[in-house]
Amino acid sequence: MHHQFQKYFYGAKQEYSPFSITIGFDEASIRRLGEGWLWRDALTRVDVLAPQSALPLGAARKVEEHKAVRVEPNTANLLYSILAVSWATGEEQLLEANIASFIYV
Repeated sequence: MHHQFQKYFYGAKQEYSPFSITIGFDEASIRRLGEGWLWRDALTRVDVLAPQSALPLGAARKVEEHKAVRVEPNTANLLYSILAVSWATGEEQLLEANIASFIYV
């Protein structure tokens, strides 16, 4: 998987020149689309949501998958994550605005 990230950020022929900028967490607004994450898998460090088939018969999932939920910025929440930098100027535009770039934490 590391090779795929490197190819994305640097290009197949190393034609891109990614760079880093350091900003404080108070300068960014970090949101996750979807609420109701049930647990963080300890092995893969991935947030997991129970599938519909794991719910009791007749039960409906009560999760708003398109709701923007604030993420507290800390290493445990963001480490090994890929964040999208959005052109949205407000939360209501998150689903419709273009993505400017991606950040690998």
